Amino acid sequence: MFLLIMLLVLPFSGSPASAHTSFPTPQKFRPSLLGIRPLTKYAIHLQQNTLLSCLGSTTAPVCYTPQQIRRIYGISPMLDVNVAGQGRTIVIIDDYQSPTIGADLQIFDRLFGLSDPSLHIFTPFGVHPYDPTNPANVAFALEISLDVEWAHALAPDATIDLVLGNPADNSVQGQLNALIDATQYAVERNLGDVISLSVGLGETCYNPDELRRWHTAFTLARDRQTTVLAASGDSGSAVTICDRPNHPVAEGQGVNYPGSDPLVSSVGGTTLQASRQGVYQSETTWNGSLMGEGSTGGGFSELFPRPAYQDGISGIGQLRATPDVAYDGDPTTGFPVVSSSYMAGGSVLLPVGGTSAGTPQWAAIIALADQATQQRLGFLNGAFYRLSQNSLYKRGFHDVTVGNNAYSYRDVRAQLVTIPGFDAATGWDAATGVGSPNAATLAPLLAKYRVPTDGDGL
Repeated sequence: MFLLIMLLVLPFSGSPASAHTSFPTPQKFRPSLLGIRPLTKYAIHLQQNTLLSCLGSTTAPVCYTPQQIRRIYGISPMLDVNVAGQGRTIVIIDDYQSPTIGADLQIFDRLFGLSDPSLHIFTPFGVHPYDPTNPANVAFALEISLDVEWAHALAPDATIDLVLGNPADNSVQGQLNALIDATQYAVERNLGDVISLSVGLGETCYNPDELRRWHTAFTLARDRQTTVLAASGDSGSAVTICDRPNHPVAEGQGVNYPGSDPLVSSVGGTTLQASRQGVYQSETTWNGSLMGEGSTGGGFSELFPRPAYQDGISGIGQLRATPDVAYDGDPTTGFPVVSSSYMAGGSVLLPVGGTSAGTPQWAAIIALADQATQQRLGFLNGAFYRLSQNSLYKRGFHDVTVGNNAYSYRDVRAQLVTIPGFDAATGWDAATGVGSPNAATLAPLLAKYRVPTDGDGL
């Protein structure tokens, strides 16, 4: 996980602190399956009586409030007519735990004027004792805060079911198999209308049994009309070494699974420009890799042939292509998150980006669309691509046409290495998919253009 420095300030009713509250130097927590990219050095303690500078900025670094994001992505018109997720459940899959998630969510809600949701936490395989010295534990705690707080921010009346895996050990495979177990549990028990997976690993890192288990769960989810979304990843067009997924050396071009599964909707990342009033201005492909800030995942599968719903899409050859859709993912145009488990010293507020930030927010939008159309919309990739070829396309999506997702890094000799990427283009592209949502107009279009039996198997 990437760490960057940013000054954060936000009004908070609490005892004043000095203007320069001291924090321990944060470790570079970089768990194998996460893509979140927090900006941490100037994260504030929530007892400080200060203001979040990124929330008032018009130039990067910028961070957006829930109310701004609702306006930017066309969610406000749905909330205005009481479509706020009532009767719908968003399932969030993560590993380990955040022992403070309930309190953190209440603080987040108070800060941004939200009501507390119905949050259920499932630990079907036992709960992993929280270990603040374990980088994976700590980073998943932040991921949990991001996922829960921002799914709730956009679908405030939806129920949130947080299902936690319990890794047998801290290895990549241990975390991976715990996530698969948690996904199977959620799907087999039909817990919710939409599932958010803010995780991923290069396709070639999986063994056949792991692929089979996860794909079997996704097949059942499709049959039960449950939408599944997964992050496309934060290493651009590249995949990193399997047993060292945060090592600065990439293996070459590739995509991440489960986002590349034909039955999953893969969420890419953008850099968002909007006014402080929440008026959408533009988006470009998120790519800060030259500065060490990551880049949106996307490219072509090595495992899956092109599914039928991608037939006839310009730029797609014989293989499954990702991402399918996009959302703001740049940490310098990111989302404020409250966490009391990520850094020492109590509750802090910090901005977060990455494709794992867009995934739970897309899940919230689907929950709203389910309520608006009075049905589970289920598997939606077919609808996304049909719309991209339709005259109504730009009513439902913002088409992102600028930038590329090449991945640049410095090797052990400090030489700059660049993995070639894919350019954004009109319509679908391997950097931003078919684009980001205009939720209120997209919802009825998804209902109109979906086909429940869409999706190809292995």
